[in-house]
Amino acid sequence: MDIPTTKFTDVEMTRAKFLAMLPSWHHGYPQPEDDFGYLKVTYNLSEYCRTCATGAKQVAPFRMKKPPSWGKRSILQLNWVFDEYFVKPDVWETVFEQFGISCRPVVLNATGATIDSVVQLEITQLTELHMGNHPHEECATCGRRFHPRVTGFFPAPAATDAALFKSCQYFGTGGSAYRSVLVSSALYDKTRSADLKGAEFQACAGPHT
Repeated sequence: MDIPTTKFTDVEMTRAKFLAMLPSWHHGYPQPEDDFGYLKVTYNLSEYCRTCATGAKQVAPFRMKKPPSWGKRSILQLNWVFDEYFVKPDVWETVFEQFGISCRPVVLNATGATIDSVVQLEITQLTELHMGNHPHEECATCGRRFHPRVTGFFPAPAATDAALFKSCQYFGTGGSAYRSVLVSSALYDKTRSADLKGAEFQACAGPHT
């Protein structure tokens, strides 16, 4: 399967006021994974659509089978969960906490004990994106709209002071739709200077385009 992507110049990346955050590493599965059991133990599913996977609201910590094997990486996404990020605790303290970003604990599925080598970034703010004429699909079950993967510059968000936030709009296709995660230029610069591995970025549209 071919997946189109866009390569940005260093100038385009450094001039972007906001950037979409994309995973470069998926590690493990949310637990329990059988029959997607993690959904009912992690989320409130009162507004969840099982056709397009939108509408779930997290109410409990994510559960992992075992602590992550980080290697040289510092950021990860779990398979199936495309709008949450997990980092090493020291990375949260030195990079993300200074931007007012909180974190959630992650627990072992077998015991419920907190894993001390990983935390989940808490992303609470939702911001509208200027989608313009980008194509969209509509779920036949719930009617929610979602957009296929965007190449080129990512849609710019409405004005916000948040350093880390999610889009109000959903992205994806078929049975998997999720909110995109975006960062400010200041947070992007901090992740680059800290040489964090496990995520990549897509410049948002703006005056520089």
